[in-house]
Amino acid sequence: MCPKSSWPCCQRIPSRRAEALAHDHACCWPAAAAGLDGRAKCYAERLFGFVTIGPLHAAATQDAIRISIEREEEAFGDAALEVIFAQMLGHPYFLQECGKHSWDAAEGSPITAADVEAEAVSTLAELDASFFRVRFDRLTPAEKRYLRAMADRGPGPHR
Repeated sequence: MCPKSSWPCCQRIPSRRAEALAHDHACCWPAAAAGLDGRAKCYAERLFGFVTIGPLHAAATQDAIRISIEREEEAFGDAALEVIFAQMLGHPYFLQECGKHSWDAAEGSPITAADVEAEAVSTLAELDASFFRVRFDRLTPAEKRYLRAMADRGPGPHR
């Protein structure tokens, strides 16, 4: 029995043997008492509330890009907005990256579909280096092998 019976870790009774073993070895550690046993939230998660948005539909994608850039007295052509939606599938953060790279590369306004397509490689490189890299680095070796196998299969549902 834990001598620190007032700690939260000692208030719960593990239901499975693995949990019981983990409890026996970690119950007196401050990290375990604080709930830092793998289910802990990072600082940002504790500081802010996060709302799941999900992918935007085509009209919302166009509005998100168009309204943002009109504030800067610039514009995206309709074809450019269609290409952005086709490439980024409405993912809000990906839209921001694509819009940024397209705007940076464009020689003038309105930003064209050719501008968007010319920056597709740099947009994906930026996402790979930041958004995806952080998540990939957290994976176990087995999870990385699984993702590689999924990528090798290509797009689409597979059985």
